Amino acid sequence: MDVIVLAGGFATRMGPITQDIPKQLLPLGNQTIIDYVLKSIESLNPTQTFISTNSKFVNHLEDFIKNYNGPLSLELIEEQALDESEKKGALSSIGDIIVNKKPKGPLFVAGGDNVSNFDLSKMVRHYESNQNDTLALYDVKDYSLAKLYGIVTLDGCKITNLKEKPSTPSSTLASTALWLLSSSGQQSLLNYLDLGVEKDSMGAFMSYHCKHEHVDGIVYNNSWFDIGSPESYQAAKEWANSEDTLI
Repeated sequence: MDVIVLAGGFATRMGPITQDIPKQLLPLGNQTIIDYVLKSIESLNPTQTFISTNSKFVNHLEDFIKNYNGPLSLELIEEQALDESEKKGALSSIGDIIVNKKPKGPLFVAGGDNVSNFDLSKMVRHYESNQNDTLALYDVKDYSLAKLYGIVTLDGCKITNLKEKPSTPSSTLASTALWLLSSSGQQSLLNYLDLGVEKDSMGAFMSYHCKHEHVDGIVYNNSWFDIGSPESYQAAKEWANSEDTLI
């Protein structure tokens, strides 16, 4: 299994704190955001972990990798983009790695701003039992909050519907940027890109994918933060400074 960590965004919604540093290197407790992401990946025991970033922040991530002393084998992939207008999009970044690096076995995709204390090996065990693409779900437990996320409907473990930011959510189960894709799931993503779609909406692809393929969801009730705003970053910092942390 190989892993892709997506760190190619410019985090414009975060304000000035990400003007000169990638969001993934912002402090979180006594670590950084990406330290938490990589720590959660360790249980997957991947062969290779690709970190996708942009030209503006590539030197920052190169320095991080040089100083990384964890168990993962890290390889930095640079997307040729210096600002938001040049960005190819998260889905294109995944697609380029699939085509150029030819990941071994199933592929785990992790948003570089999705911080959690999930046991991600549960997704692998589930996948190994049925070979279905698998998506990590988080129960936000609040229908008003559910309007902010991609919300799924389950039939057993199978995702029967995924709708982005619904006005009337069918559940409180939010999709995360934590995916496990089979070889056919990787090909589905490449096929989707060939349709000429918007290439930065991971939720739009997963909604499409769930309609055309069997995708399962694993529900987690631990802690999860999609760090995309100063408010969500503050909530993650408060969590990281508590005892309910991963590192």
